[in-house]
Amino acid sequence: MALARKGKKGWMSEGSQEYSRNLRGSAHVLKQKSGDTEKVWWFPLLVRGKLHVDLLPSTFPGECPEGAATLANMIPSVLNKRFPQSAKPRIVMTDRGKGFYHTANAQMTEEYRAALRAHGLRAFMGENAMKQPGDLQER
Repeated sequence: MALARKGKKGWMSEGSQEYSRNLRGSAHVLKQKSGDTEKVWWFPLLVRGKLHVDLLPSTFPGECPEGAATLANMIPSVLNKRFPQSAKPRIVMTDRGKGFYHTANAQMTEEYRAALRAHGLRAFMGENAMKQPGDLQER
């Protein structure tokens, strides 16, 4: 959609017009409607080189402390499925999302902290994630 909005604008060096990153996007995508779409919440969990992707229920509260607690409560069942006979990891690493840490001071939310403790898990960054970037892809 970003490429389609750009249209014919932009500066390019001679000969670079045909690179895929510089090609103009289809204007058709700008006309698509999304009125009948449904938001689906999902989360990826990468553990010891194994990726597990889970869909969250339609009642998932979203990006809030209650949502982070819901995710933390789902981690043990995923670990039990992936590693039924071996020791399970106990350290969790997340970004500084709204439900995991407070945006102003990077302190862990009470709901997330309680859910981790209830399952014997702990956060990689600890109670204060000030040294961690807001989103993991930023660094």
